[in-house]
Amino acid sequence: MPPSYPSRLALVVACVLALLGITAPTAHAQNAGGTLVIALDQEPPTLDPHASPSAVTFQIIASVTENLVYRGLDGKLVPWLAESWTSARDGRSVTFKLRRDVKFHDGTPFNAEAVKFNFDRIVDPKFKAGGSRSALAGYAGSKVLDEFTVQVSFETPYAPFLAYAAGGTLSIVSPKAVRETGDQVHTRPVGSGPFMVKEYVAKDHTTMARNPAYTRKAPWSDRAGGALLDTVVWKFVPEAGTRVTTLESGETQGVYLVPAQSLPRFEKNTAMRVDKIPYPGAPRIWLLNTTRPPVDDVKVRRAVNHAVDKEALLATVYKGIGLKAFAPLTAAMLDEPTLRQAYPFDPAKAQAILA
Repeated sequence: MPPSYPSRLALVVACVLALLGITAPTAHAQNAGGTLVIALDQEPPTLDPHASPSAVTFQIIASVTENLVYRGLDGKLVPWLAESWTSARDGRSVTFKLRRDVKFHDGTPFNAEAVKFNFDRIVDPKFKAGGSRSALAGYAGSKVLDEFTVQVSFETPYAPFLAYAAGGTLSIVSPKAVRETGDQVHTRPVGSGPFMVKEYVAKDHTTMARNPAYTRKAPWSDRAGGALLDTVVWKFVPEAGTRVTTLESGETQGVYLVPAQSLPRFEKNTAMRVDKIPYPGAPRIWLLNTTRPPVDDVKVRRAVNHAVDKEALLATVYKGIGLKAFAPLTAAMLDEPTLRQAYPFDPAKAQAILA
């Protein structure tokens, strides 16, 4: 959560579905200080960005760790920990010029050696990497050109690297903390962001405290300087009904994964605001094993596409707050007009295909 989001909330629910995926809340208010409490649907398996396979991890540590680059709402990459970068003509390496004013929460400097340590750690066969390993597919190594210049190389041209460099799986943690604290990185990762992990209580919550040394302007913020909030508490509340109750009672000011059936209550509540935002990434997908009958036959798969009334599913199961997906990515990322026309609901056509 960006530090520019204050703590005293006038309105709170953010429920975001783009074909059926819901994101976390945002909050706005006038005054600085205070604590924001958010209820999550699960406890993360780890807070180590390089080891986690879970999106919940990155929901929590988004303001704890930082990345070399940032992808804006317009999809463009802008500088973050890196001031600039140059891609080699052969597509096999990227050279980053790094900021000189960044320190990790433990006081150690961010530099080219830190970038190399992080990326080398991810591909180390002894390290149990999560999604970070695939984000560095074909990684050949990092070369420190000087204290604040690093060249990241790949065995073959690797176009997705910069996009991944903007994602949580490749966020940067303190080498010193990793070396000296061992398994503690799973519950208290040390980054360079506007918040620091203060405590972690298993099966209950984790608390983030404002980093008083943070004076920079994050690329997603509208202001320079530290966070306006003093503290952010992420509570682990698996039961959906209980999460909703904590919001209505004021115990929390935000909830993640709002049940669709609860949404009308929030929309009628004048003390809350519901934001519906297109959700990038993968939609809810029914994956088929196309090596086994009957779905090994492309005709069957086409017929299934025509036989499923997606609009009816959205209206009934998701109370009309979803968007149809037309591809393996949501419409927020891939909205091609020709795809929209590909498989309209048409039971008669489905039967004809199988005839």
